[in-house]
Amino acid sequence: MRLKLNFPEETYIWLFLNSVPVKEISKEEESWTNKLSPSNFNRYKHSRSLIRDVLSKKFNIKPLDIPLNAPPNREPLLENGLGYLSLSHCKTHTIIAWAPSPIGIDIECKERNFQASKLYKRFFSSEEKRYLSNIETKDLKDEVLKYWVIKESAFKWQTNNESNDFINWEWNRLGNFAINKKKGFKVNTYIETLNLLYIGLAYN
Repeated sequence: MRLKLNFPEETYIWLFLNSVPVKEISKEEESWTNKLSPSNFNRYKHSRSLIRDVLSKKFNIKPLDIPLNAPPNREPLLENGLGYLSLSHCKTHTIIAWAPSPIGIDIECKERNFQASKLYKRFFSSEEKRYLSNIETKDLKDEVLKYWVIKESAFKWQTNNESNDFINWEWNRLGNFAINKKKGFKVNTYIETLNLLYIGLAYN
């Protein structure tokens, strides 16, 4: 379903349970699935079929005619000037974002089990570490997750998934933007809580 969130009006956000049935994917996408593990195979087919389905309705184009370039383990790309996509998964849901300009989205389950202190000390900036070090233990996991979805969405917004670049992103939580000081990038950020989910968006 398309979500109505406090995100920029021109953005389209669709959220699906991971149990939604798989629909059509292209022959090329089918060929790529042969190289995937069983778990990644299902996630890949599911997400690409959902992208084709929602964009088919938006653009009034047959699902298999959507000019989608979406190999495994890469951000999906739309060709022919049809805009920009971003995709994210969590244990229970898949979320898809579309916009006329570059966009990044990330989703996390609030109940995700992880070591919050260990994660932020490894991946976050000095300024972020100072802030989080003052958060009470009972609230730390939620705060770290909020930072994570924003930083991940900003990383995806680059449309250039360099695996060593995530750590360069820093969230200014009061200014509602993220910056990459190394590259001189700055992007507006948005965060929403939906039931047991955190959704982060990066978009200018």
